Amino acid sequence: MKTIISKIKAFINKSESVESINNKTGNDFPIVKKYLYKWSVKNGDKVKKGQLICYYVEVEGFEKSEWHSSKKPIYSPESGYLERKKKQGQKSFFTDFNKLFYIHKESLYKKENSPKKSVYTCHFYWENIRQKLKPRSRNVPLCVVEHLKFEGDFVEENEVILTIGFEEAINEFEEYDETYDIAEIRTLKPGYLHIEPLDNKNWIFDGHVLFQIFDKQEYEEFILKKEKEKQKSELNKLDIVINKVIKTNKNLIDFENTACYVYLMIDTTNNFHKIGISNSPEYREKTLQSEKPTIELIVAKEYLNRNTALNVEKNLHKIYKKKRIRGEWFKLSENDIRNIKEKMESKKATHNTV
Repeated sequence: MKTIISKIKAFINKSESVESINNKTGNDFPIVKKYLYKWSVKNGDKVKKGQLICYYVEVEGFEKSEWHSSKKPIYSPESGYLERKKKQGQKSFFTDFNKLFYIHKESLYKKENSPKKSVYTCHFYWENIRQKLKPRSRNVPLCVVEHLKFEGDFVEENEVILTIGFEEAINEFEEYDETYDIAEIRTLKPGYLHIEPLDNKNWIFDGHVLFQIFDKQEYEEFILKKEKEKQKSELNKLDIVINKVIKTNKNLIDFENTACYVYLMIDTTNNFHKIGISNSPEYREKTLQSEKPTIELIVAKEYLNRNTALNVEKNLHKIYKKKRIRGEWFKLSENDIRNIKEKMESKKATHNTV
């Protein structure tokens, strides 16, 4: 407790001294700050009226050397399910008790998890599995152990979609009791499965969306919407990159004052695409065709000078680096090609001839 209080004092002194605050307010009243010290119940837990929810620390003082602190409890004003709105920690100061937590009359995610909805959304809810899973130590994260069904699969009612467990039980023990360490998550509704992506560690927390169940038409519409959002995101990324490059290079002047082009070509034998620059894309196309006749120019766009074109090319290479085959050659999808063409054709390029 003393160590934590000393950290709070140090943080207050670092952020703004009491003396400076008094000077601003023009009075000698003591400064009081409240700090969330420790939660006593987990997010989503069922609590009773009058049950201890958390402790907070009240720090009061006039000068840096004259601090008074006290730890005080907060009790639940009613029965229900707890939603924590603030994390405990060194910087968790607050002024309004109502911003610390909220008591729901029923389970946080009970309505969302209802199979009566047209789209069934499975939120992870700790209370449903807390009797089955018990951590071997404190502050152990839960994570997905295994997906038994995959994106787009048709699943039946009550089928197991995935299993979850505590990370230490999975990593530290080669053999474990599945009835103790692993919990199955089942679907309450038949349909087509969409699995929500997790972080790299597959950690899950109370309220996390694990998966959704659609009927066939709704699933097709959902996937189409996702594809459009992805395409829009890629277009926005291209816009940002190209505009940034042009802005950065607008004051650069090529000594020969020669325009330069960024081009996209295709090798029709393998459908690989080349992203490069040239003062004359048609001439570059002919030189490449002399070695391999199946190479064709798709589109090219003119930029003020070579420096600008070079930076646009560099950033396009960076965007599609995961699809690089070698050098300037990439294995692009139809969406990638369409996005690049759309941006390059936004202003018609006039190609120089040799």
